[in-house]
Amino acid sequence: MRHAAAVLILGAAMALAACGKEAAAPAGKPAAEGPVAKGAGKATGKLAEALECWGLTKGSYFLHMASPETAGDLPKASESDYRAWNNQAETIAKAQGISLDQFNILRDPYDTNLVSPKKREASVGRLKTCIATVPTEMLSVETPILVGE
Repeated sequence: MRHAAAVLILGAAMALAACGKEAAAPAGKPAAEGPVAKGAGKATGKLAEALECWGLTKGSYFLHMASPETAGDLPKASESDYRAWNNQAETIAKAQGISLDQFNILRDPYDTNLVSPKKREASVGRLKTCIATVPTEMLSVETPILVGE
């Protein structure tokens, strides 16, 4: 019974994390049209690093909140950790002239689900680095950094 409750809580946390995301496009259809589809590309450099750390710290935070017994030895990130990394990524994106819609498309692949034991194990080292290097100065940045058009 306890396992079932943990699964339900984890499912609810994952559903909350997905709030505001658009559903994937049907097979054979473009995910978006216009400048977002043409200009989103793939995150690189400092933006990719910030997005990776955002995804890992967010995944850790929600897994520890929803199912601490499942988290095992996975380092525990805080809400402040993943918010700081998000602000860092948004600041870099803004400096690069990336719109909010483009940013969201770039960020989606980094939204990390750490439910799988293999994924958790593979993420431990990088997650430790992300937690140790949180750009805490980004917590004082006025948000939202990127705004819709």
